[in-house]
Amino acid sequence: MLPTLNAIPEKDVLKPTMPVRNMLGESESTLVRATTDRAVLIQAGMSPSLIKLLPGAIGALSQCQSDLEARRSDKATAQREFSEAMPEGEELHAQLLHTFHFAYRKNADVLAAVRRIAEGSGHDDTIQDLNDLSTLGSKNPKELKAVKFDLTQLDVAAATCDRLRYLWALVGEESGPSDEIMLRNRAYTYVKGIVGEIREYGQFVFWRDEDRMRAYTSEYRRQYNAKRTAAKAAEEEASQTEAEVVSVSEEASQV
Repeated sequence: MLPTLNAIPEKDVLKPTMPVRNMLGESESTLVRATTDRAVLIQAGMSPSLIKLLPGAIGALSQCQSDLEARRSDKATAQREFSEAMPEGEELHAQLLHTFHFAYRKNADVLAAVRRIAEGSGHDDTIQDLNDLSTLGSKNPKELKAVKFDLTQLDVAAATCDRLRYLWALVGEESGPSDEIMLRNRAYTYVKGIVGEIREYGQFVFWRDEDRMRAYTSEYRRQYNAKRTAAKAAEEEASQTEAEVVSVSEEASQV
């Protein structure tokens, strides 16, 4: 299925115009209806391959949507965990800089390195600083021991850096089209194409049977259009009422 989806030209890939769960449900309904009407649809010229391909296409779209939701869930989890962990990382960062400035106050070279590390701001800088301070302290432990610094904190700093960097990378992923979104959209396009073709034949064949023809249309789209029509009618009625009120007010002012 993947080669089939990737073969769809990028210019032809569609973004979902309805919730994917609705598309999946309607596609299943179309499959059931078309399977029942298979003989008459084929007699009208529809390729039997459409009914054969649709189950796999539906399954692919369902899996692509599940993969996308899992990715979104992972990102949301990463955001929460990062928000919880970053304050601890910032506190450790502040404690290390405070201790290092004091411990290396008589070592000009190392102190200069500490000051360089302390430059900059932002999450990226703070996270990298933790690793830099861990490395610098591990190479120059004498002064830290002299001020009774717990050297295991250097390992904690390195581990904290790794954890925060991983979470920050997940949180900071580009919000543009991801591989999962693009693949989902390709699967949606593929399903929509098959379902649309089947529906065209169904509407053609059952044009005199309103109930059966209705089975080859989108329930979601009907409800959506009905809501828009109702909203537009309500808006027009409100505008007309407002105009009448204004007219009455103007007439009253002329009396």
